[in-house]
Amino acid sequence: GDCGVWSNQNYYQRLRYQRGAGWPGWADGGHWYGYWEPAANWGRGANMFLYYGGTFHDYGNRVSNQEIQRGAGRSDAHASYTDRFGQWHRSTYVEYDIDFHSQARAGRDAPRIVRDFRTGDVYATFDHYNRFHYLGRFQAPPRPRSVV
Repeated sequence: GDCGVWSNQNYYQRLRYQRGAGWPGWADGGHWYGYWEPAANWGRGANMFLYYGGTFHDYGNRVSNQEIQRGAGRSDAHASYTDRFGQWHRSTYVEYDIDFHSQARAGRDAPRIVRDFRTGDVYATFDHYNRFHYLGRFQAPPRPRSVV
């Protein structure tokens, strides 16, 4: 599992390799993840960091419209919204930085990956959410069940 680590006075989660586990997190986020990158620092290796931003609300419906055109149902692909009864519905999308950083809490760049955690469809944006490019489908493994 993840364990907490400090870097430059910032707390982050250690990303551990788990075969087939895919990206960290599910529908929440806002975490920095650190990992050892042996190729960094001219081959001497270094800790590198990724930011998992959490819910991508898709207020302009750019991603959800593409997903619906690809055959997803409206319940599987939707932006965050409030229904006519005042009930809040969170988007089905999560976002991650594409770029890695040399320290936790670094400034973030525009490129992002956006994934629908229900359908597994993955998109990339290089201009901070103006245009999205479909990358394919990635299905995360099911969450482990607790044994009582």
